[in-house]
Amino acid sequence: MFDGDDRMAAPSPPRPDGLLIVRRPSPQRPSCHMTSQGTAHGRFQRAIHARNAQAAEMAAREMGRVSLADALSLCELLAATDPKRYERAALRWLQRFIDERLPPLTEVALAASALAELRHGRRRAGSETLKRLLHRG
Repeated sequence: MFDGDDRMAAPSPPRPDGLLIVRRPSPQRPSCHMTSQGTAHGRFQRAIHARNAQAAEMAAREMGRVSLADALSLCELLAATDPKRYERAALRWLQRFIDERLPPLTEVALAASALAELRHGRRRAGSETLKRLLHRG
């Protein structure tokens, strides 16, 4: 359908049902998702710093895919503020670590132990170990 806009429409990624949705760029809408509080990633980082798990999770959902480092920050926050939800988040992090890095079994065991330390032991030691593992890859 022609609406008088002669700019090229950008196709969306193909959907599983085979339909293709075409969206025209809007001159009023910027290409990045930014609110008056800044980008989703900026809000995520501020929420982590403020130890606000709910705001961090909302920003993470808005970001879509978070890095392993950001996901680890969220795990650290949940270990301290919401232990009931921490275990599931830690297991998801460990699965992503395995899928994305393909580490040797010894590193998987070390990561699992460090995640347990975050919740049940020496948090600082667990955190430092996990950050070292992330920087190896």
